[in-house]
Amino acid sequence: MKYQVIRNEKYDYIGQSYSSLYPNLHKYPATMLPQIGVDVLKEFKAAKGILLDPYCGSGSSFASGFELSSYRSDIFRFYVPKEYEKRILSYISEKLNMKTERNGSIFAENAEIIVKDRRLFDEEALENLPPVKENDSFSYHLVTAIVQRGTADFAAKSLLEAGFGVPAICFSKGMGLRQKLGLLRIVIPTDKEVLMILVPPSNTESVVDLIRKSAQLNSPGKGVVFVEKVRAMNVNIRIYLG
Repeated sequence: MKYQVIRNEKYDYIGQSYSSLYPNLHKYPATMLPQIGVDVLKEFKAAKGILLDPYCGSGSSFASGFELSSYRSDIFRFYVPKEYEKRILSYISEKLNMKTERNGSIFAENAEIIVKDRRLFDEEALENLPPVKENDSFSYHLVTAIVQRGTADFAAKSLLEAGFGVPAICFSKGMGLRQKLGLLRIVIPTDKEVLMILVPPSNTESVVDLIRKSAQLNSPGKGVVFVEKVRAMNVNIRIYLG
């Protein structure tokens, strides 16, 4: 029996790898790309439901389902001149309906652009933004922790249970240094998780202390936590567990 091979470039993943979508948590032979699962689920218009992964190999099926789940968030960062800050915050907040619960947070922080050899923003479009509808943004602290892979979830749950707010977690990689730390002979893994949460300045010390304890940051090589001053217009402070 002869079979006809039909090539569909839609499912051509040349040049892509597992890590193109998610960090490869562990090595596994014949790994299915999560991108394939995402496209198949979209093809069948899959929404909420139960995802069965009978093979439990590299976690591709889970990653595919998670990519389409309601727990996934996107983080956008861009630059605008300081004089347009409030107009941008107000415009995005209104367009994305960010005053509604669970619709995310929006904030601004100072940045200094060293190299100005290309156009970073469209001043004409910024001038056409509607006037500010919000009275003002509020002073907040952005607490960021860079921790070992697998520990951010526990820290986030601790923050939720304590009522401090809704943190965000994303994956990251270090500088590739798997060297031993001084005389302590501690190996520092390169795979990291980044946890971020917006809190009022009055809660900063308590939040940092809770992250330090839950992620064991007092131990060498476990990670760092730092605080930045920002101006927030909408903050996702609702508590959801389960």
